[in-house]
Amino acid sequence: ELSAAVKKYLRAKPQRMVKSPLLDDGQLVLDSKTKDSLSHFIVRLAYCRSTDLRSWLLTQEVALFAWRFQHSLLSSEQAEFVRSCGDLG
Repeated sequence: ELSAAVKKYLRAKPQRMVKSPLLDDGQLVLDSKTKDSLSHFIVRLAYCRSTDLRSWLLTQEVALFAWRFQHSLLSSEQAEFVRSCGDLG
């Protein structure tokens, strides 16, 4: 079961978390950013089986990034992000 595998991983790597995501009763509690990251990698695993699936997923990820970039950031934040990407290479 995926939930059990995630719990086992989080118990084995507690130093990676600022706060333990497990309550005393073993219930998994994650913030939305962590949930988003976990779901992203689970989807990547599911879509890595073929070139067509990887290509489709990449197209969807680019579309999602573009939408979030245009709708979730102020123009000053967009400009700062573009400037910071220029420093990468």
